[in-house]
Amino acid sequence: MNRTSIEWTRTYNEDGTFSAGYTVNPIRFRPFGSERTTTMCQKISPGCHACYAETIVRRFWPKDANEKFPGYTAQGIASGEFVLDEKQLLSVLKMKKPCKIFWGDMTDLFQDSIPFKMLDKCFAVCALTPHITHMFLTKRPERMLEYFTRGATKGEVIQGAFEIHRDILKGVKDARLWTEPEWPLPSVWYGTSCENQKYAEQRIPILCKIPNATLFISAEPLLSGIELERMRLVRPNGNGYEFNALTGEQYFAGCGSVSSQTFQVNKISLVIIGGESGKNARFMDPEWMRSLRDQCKRWGAACFCKQMGSVYGENKGKNLPDDLNIREFPKG
Repeated sequence: MNRTSIEWTRTYNEDGTFSAGYTVNPIRFRPFGSERTTTMCQKISPGCHACYAETIVRRFWPKDANEKFPGYTAQGIASGEFVLDEKQLLSVLKMKKPCKIFWGDMTDLFQDSIPFKMLDKCFAVCALTPHITHMFLTKRPERMLEYFTRGATKGEVIQGAFEIHRDILKGVKDARLWTEPEWPLPSVWYGTSCENQKYAEQRIPILCKIPNATLFISAEPLLSGIELERMRLVRPNGNGYEFNALTGEQYFAGCGSVSSQTFQVNKISLVIIGGESGKNARFMDPEWMRSLRDQCKRWGAACFCKQMGSVYGENKGKNLPDDLNIREFPKG
């Protein structure tokens, strides 16, 4: 577990000071032929184009691996195997103070190649540390939803927690008392990335099917304006409808009154917005950020404006305009 400069993992105080958050990557990737581990993922949409994690892994790819670094590609996934680093799980269990932890900042923990049994171990640690806010972010919300709706998931995680309590917690002096958790875990925030309207409409409605959970989206890098209030979607039967992701309300297409509501799912509680960083960063229009800010304000969602992006100058454009200098989190 490492301290991170990612702003939305910080814990802010009323006077503007903050304590840094953490990242942890317990699901590792071992390239064939190597004894060392690293991380691996596969790019699936335009937001992945300038992936910072891929750049880091390329630089530190194990020299004894059978293949040269193949990139965050299908070939890369096939060049080794995923393994669980239980020492990193133990580092989370040893954390006594409340904080935020971003799980899997160097990969996507919900990609198909990562078995659910490994995720059970991760969520078991989350269950044993309810004083920590655990944050999971994916571009594959369909698999995240599958994980939480696949049957006896709660029982499997509870069993995994007992196994960790028995096998890993031996060296922890203050082993916490076990209580059966709610499911999904209330101390976990579940999020999806969406860089434009197309992927917002593909991913957010799926994420919102996860019940009784704090949900968030990361609109970074923001590559176009995104309309969250009235997404125009199509059901599998071909009928159109509109979806307000900030309330979870679904309407028949072309209707906007409460009386036309068909049913309601979970809502997005936090919207994180940021431009792209890096040498070849793509442009972000500040009006796209302002539009999302205003949508959040209208419906009571938290808004966190992270950065303007590297196209706005040094330090990744972190000097936000005054009206966009917003650092909000969900209440409660």
